[in-house]
Amino acid sequence: MTGRLETPEQAAARLASEALSAPEQAQLWQRIASTAGAARARRRRRKLALAIAVPASAVAIGFWLLPPRHAASPRAPLATADPCMLDARARQLQLPQRCAETAVRIDGDEWLLAAGARIVRGDGEPRVIEGRVRFRVRPRAQAPFRVRVSHGEVQVIGTVFRIEQESARGSVSVSEGVIEFVWHDGVRARVAAGQTLHWPRSASTGAGPAPTVDAGIHDAGARGVRRGPDLDHVMERLLQLKSQKRHGDAIALLRATLAGRALTKVQRERISYELGLSLEAGGEPSCTHWRRHVEQFGAERRKAALAERVERCRQP
Repeated sequence: MTGRLETPEQAAARLASEALSAPEQAQLWQRIASTAGAARARRRRRKLALAIAVPASAVAIGFWLLPPRHAASPRAPLATADPCMLDARARQLQLPQRCAETAVRIDGDEWLLAAGARIVRGDGEPRVIEGRVRFRVRPRAQAPFRVRVSHGEVQVIGTVFRIEQESARGSVSVSEGVIEFVWHDGVRARVAAGQTLHWPRSASTGAGPAPTVDAGIHDAGARGVRRGPDLDHVMERLLQLKSQKRHGDAIALLRATLAGRALTKVQRERISYELGLSLEAGGEPSCTHWRRHVEQFGAERRKAALAERVERCRQP
């Protein structure tokens, strides 16, 4: 036979119409059965291939659509706190040696710590343990700002000053306003802008190195000094007024104090000297006052400072 291959049904119909012998019919039926079986096998193979191909295609499409996965990399370490950043809430502020000067604002004040500085704030008043710290203190209306050091305490109303503390010695330098240094034994020393006070005090004299102009508010070694509470209050108020640059009020306070009769000669000399400084700071004429001061009290206690002022007053 040539042409298109017959289907099993067509072959069966033709077989019924043809006159074939028994052996020929048996061969024909055998060929029909084998052809039908082969067709069924092919259909089963196609179904099986299709059943396998569909899931495989889905998996392949899924892999194609999914974003590429990179090789696992080691997890980056968590960021650690910068040791050069200072926490204003910490009880201890310490700046490592490798850090640059760092400022921190606490209650409206600015503390500028140099590398290696350490401050402890255990009882509300900071204590400089070591290193250099510059304080810019906002003006206080009532209680002064206090900083403790190894040999005493710095008291300010509002000013800018720098403390340098080593293991057993140190200094305080004032760049703006006035501060008062209170030694552990109660002796007080005033340090104004441009002046520096050092500690400890000299073992031979028992007194600390004097600031450039003034040796202190109260000289415990001077004879005849009565450190009564009234005079202490005057000097504390004077410190406050000078720190706030209220020179007119400071002049009025000192003149009223000089008018009193309870002061000794040493105390009057102290108040008169402070009055001269306040007149200068307030831009008031001071030459007449300085000449009267030298005539009344002499110039031995503050020889260099008074000689400079008297000479300046002589110049036209």
